[in-house]
Amino acid sequence: MLTCRYYGISRNCFYQGQRRYEEEGMEGLRDPSSAPHHSPNATDADIVGKIVCLRQNDTSARRRCA
Repeated sequence: MLTCRYYGISRNCFYQGQRRYEEEGMEGLRDPSSAPHHSPNATDADIVGKIVCLRQNDTSARRRCA
């Protein structure tokens, strides 16, 4: 396909973009987020908050955590 050669993209990439454009319009052409939908092994928010608090307030804890 001449369009793919001109822009240096694969046919698969072209047709994927075309499908997104037909389904979602211009918004479909934006790069989709690469963030995971969920992270089952993520650290609990309360533990993260405690770690952040320790690192901000306690200089000795900062040295131990780093």
